[in-house]
Amino acid sequence: MKRYVAAGDRAYVVGVQNGSLVPDVSLNKNGIGWHITGQMGGVWVHPIKLLHQLQFFLNDSPLPAATKFVSGEGYVRLEMPSTDGLEISETQFAPDGLPVVLVGVQLRNPNPRVASFTLAIEAESELIPAYPWSFSTPSSESLHDPPNPPDQASFDSTLGALQFFQTATQYNRIAWYALVSAALDPQDRETGFQFLGASFPPDRL
Repeated sequence: MKRYVAAGDRAYVVGVQNGSLVPDVSLNKNGIGWHITGQMGGVWVHPIKLLHQLQFFLNDSPLPAATKFVSGEGYVRLEMPSTDGLEISETQFAPDGLPVVLVGVQLRNPNPRVASFTLAIEAESELIPAYPWSFSTPSSESLHDPPNPPDQASFDSTLGALQFFQTATQYNRIAWYALVSAALDPQDRETGFQFLGASFPPDRL
């Protein structure tokens, strides 16, 4: 599966053209990249990584793999097969001058009948520096004790954002943060952004 980059001058996102930021393990068991093994995909604000994965769910099911990929100046667009009667596209864009990546999901109902659906987002953080690498001394994996401790997560009700953070250590002298929030089309009638809690993969505990 071919990879892509959507980059601004402050942030960038690396993924694969089926719409995943992390390739299927059957395609590449180590994910994207070799400088830091399996960690080079996702959302980066140099010199740190913010997010490892960003997944959207329609009616509790992941969006289908993209069947069309479009690349433009500073953005990519992924077009998915129709699902539950809805036409789906996703655009990823990194504007210059800001340490952010914007992701827009457009759901279009081609039928005259009103459709009700739930759209959810799942974000997996990975707050790590771009250097050292997996093969340097010290290595990326050995920076922390214990190695690669889980990021902390909370919901900031003032910002309406899910906040991931890594406290300051001898290696990162200031705390690192990543924010994930949602902006909703004002034409939508019944919408809301609800924090459902944080969980960590078993290998990160």
